[in-house]
Amino acid sequence: MRWFHTCLALSLALVVQAAGTITANPGVPFPGRPVTFILTANPDPVGQVQWSFGDGTTVVGGAIATTTYVTPGSYTVRAVFRSFNGGALSPPQVAQAQVRVADHPAAPFSIAMLRLRWEDGGIEASVPQGSTPLVAYLDLKCEGAGAFLAQWTVDGVPVGTVTRQVAFASAITLDSRDLPSLPTTELGEHQVSLRILSPQVSFQVPVIRYFVRLDRGEPPQIDTVAPPQLRAGEEAELQLTGRNLTADMRLSFGKDIAVLASPRILSPGRATVRVYLSPTARPGLRRIGVSNPHGKARGPGSLRVVEQR
Repeated sequence: MRWFHTCLALSLALVVQAAGTITANPGVPFPGRPVTFILTANPDPVGQVQWSFGDGTTVVGGAIATTTYVTPGSYTVRAVFRSFNGGALSPPQVAQAQVRVADHPAAPFSIAMLRLRWEDGGIEASVPQGSTPLVAYLDLKCEGAGAFLAQWTVDGVPVGTVTRQVAFASAITLDSRDLPSLPTTELGEHQVSLRILSPQVSFQVPVIRYFVRLDRGEPPQIDTVAPPQLRAGEEAELQLTGRNLTADMRLSFGKDIAVLASPRILSPGRATVRVYLSPTARPGLRRIGVSNPHGKARGPGSLRVVEQR
């Protein structure tokens, strides 16, 4: 008897072994309309296939079967089949899939909204030459359900493919993170867009841009200061000229001179900053210290402090 139960257990294990896949067309059926199921297996099914559609309906036929659901809901579809394996007929095998029957007609799969952006939400970016990673984002809203298929392009040249199964009327965000990286070796402006393969679109796909700049990573340097002389107790706006000036640079004139606000960049090599000199500021020449993430320097620009009258 124990031998019998052991053989029965082994037999059941063979029967429920999943060895194929079932796909539905349409992917989200609607009550009262036919849905076709397709069984694929390797090796191919041989002979009759026993189908059960999860609603009590069964049929014996081939690898393709059609049924119609009466009510919406989730159903388990099973196909029991055999195949030749090594010249011998296999034991019964089972393929299984879940199908969701919608409670309303499925809209045709189409794009309702598409937006390209960078991480900060903008459509333009600037990066140093050779920097990584540079990631573009895609906000997508669809009608219906289906497979979204597109290629990321840089200056019109495909650099990677994006695929996503989109659920009914859903909104998703995709990005180019799975690509090696958007190229940042060639200086100048570049355009990023999408070549949409599915679904078909009748609108112009938007474009976002990035600018690759030469960035040697050198620290900033202050060359001149105007006015070059201030009295103790004064508040003034200084005009600075120099190299590699950035909005995040930190300026230092000594402990008795306070920087009242962050520097403001007027153009490459030109900036302004507002300072206040303590009434007790000691007279003398101050070389201006400056630093940012690339390093720090002092001078040659300088400010002369003179005594109050």
